[in-house]
Amino acid sequence: MTRTLKRVLRNPVSAVVPAFLALLVSCATTPRGPSDRPMYYGYGTGRSVTSALNAAKQDVLRQVVVDLIGRPSAAAHRETIEREIYRRGAINAFFFLDTMEIISRGKQGDEFFSQIGIRVNLSALSRTLRSAGVYGGQVTPSPDDKLALPDREPPASSPVSEAVRERTTDTAREAARETPRRAPPASSESAKLTPEERAVIEEYIRSLTFMIYFDESAPEDPFIKKAAVTMANGYLAEHRRAAVDLETVERIKKDQELVYEEQTGRSVGLIQWVAQKVNADVYAELDARTSGDRSGANYYGQANLTLKFFEASTGRLLASVTYKSPRSFSRSSETDAINNALQSSVYEAMSIAMDQLGPALRASAVNGIPYRLILQNTPDARLTREFARRLERRVESVETVSQSKEETVYTVFSFGKPEDLLDIVFDVSDALPAFSGMELVVLRGRSLTFDTGL
Repeated sequence: MTRTLKRVLRNPVSAVVPAFLALLVSCATTPRGPSDRPMYYGYGTGRSVTSALNAAKQDVLRQVVVDLIGRPSAAAHRETIEREIYRRGAINAFFFLDTMEIISRGKQGDEFFSQIGIRVNLSALSRTLRSAGVYGGQVTPSPDDKLALPDREPPASSPVSEAVRERTTDTAREAARETPRRAPPASSESAKLTPEERAVIEEYIRSLTFMIYFDESAPEDPFIKKAAVTMANGYLAEHRRAAVDLETVERIKKDQELVYEEQTGRSVGLIQWVAQKVNADVYAELDARTSGDRSGANYYGQANLTLKFFEASTGRLLASVTYKSPRSFSRSSETDAINNALQSSVYEAMSIAMDQLGPALRASAVNGIPYRLILQNTPDARLTREFARRLERRVESVETVSQSKEETVYTVFSFGKPEDLLDIVFDVSDALPAFSGMELVVLRGRSLTFDTGL
């Protein structure tokens, strides 16, 4: 700036105006430090110009809220923030409208798009968050806190910059309760897979059924344990993943514990056995420890969480996460503060675990998708072994889980659909005269049960 001023003073009058204008531009575009009115950029689409502009403003708010209160708190209070901030009728109150810049605007197909830059009123935003009981990061119970965030870098000058597109896609996925996943680098084994086999694996991962239960040996209050499991199931539901509800798990665990001991001799864990009974592909054990305290009229809570995911068919560990929540605040009660801390911990731990699950499952599935095959009435071990040998020629591999006169259980690894395995089993049984009377008892998910007819 000093050099520019000297040049202006040395130059003739005709050069003063252009140089002075250049000086103003350079000052205006110099990156600013953190302030209570940071510049953010957003992108949105809609059926009209107005709806696209509003979507772009909502995109800005989603970014700012996460930066202001932290991702765990934003996840824990998702519904409240959605109602009080993103879906609010008068979202313009959170912006300095005179600072809005239209970076690009247009129409793609039937939809309009809008890309904007705008300064955010952090004071107005924090007041709304506090009034809704949402705290975290820079937003604390004290209304005198000095809030500040740095300006975001402006997007590229292309019609719709890829950076904004990517950030907006992530935001839209979060709003739709879908968690984006990064594909892992291809291993030497996965590189051998055909495109069709890769597609089968991705479909398998998308269609997983989860079962979550708490660690019974943990000393925490059973109410807290069940609340944590309910929150974890809520996370799965929001991300459109199938889950077995807690009541079903507890009912089977209570009613069939004697059957479990008779069938397995405790060779597998009870929770894994229940997961197999309810046809869950993946089960998790959750251990939650909480603490709370009070200071004046304020209540505080904290939660420590350990979450482990296992493959139901093999018991193999797929993901393990330990998470300690930030100190959570509530004005109403210590229980409310603990619940806030617990929910933020569950949501953050689940997000991390799901990121671990994808690569682990892909690595496991390079040898085929695991199916549970149960043959009822298998008194002849020689016949059963011959059946398994012939079956293995038609699939990737077959592992014997348990065998008795009453029942034989296999884990079958195959890249086919359940109906494909069904056809293979009938083909193999038709080729064995002793098994020619084999009938399907039930096909549920990736579990097939047959009666041999022996």
